[in-house]
Amino acid sequence: MYKGVARNIRRFRDAFGYSQEKLARMTGLSRIYISHIETCRRYPSVGVLMKICEAFSVTFSDIADWSDDGSQTTYRPEDV
Repeated sequence: MYKGVARNIRRFRDAFGYSQEKLARMTGLSRIYISHIETCRRYPSVGVLMKICEAFSVTFSDIADWSDDGSQTTYRPEDV
């Protein structure tokens, strides 16, 4: 379930050219916590996901991919 969320966070971060450090600063989270979310070592709360959505100016639905089907979507800042 969380692999899709982790994958989307990483894809948005890459598309926006944000480092884990920059995303951490924008959200008030630690860089290590961002890393753990992206590698599925930590499972973020809805509140944390909302902070991440705000950093990318995207909706919760854009981040919340519960499918885990491995589908590939490329995100570009101009798409959101």
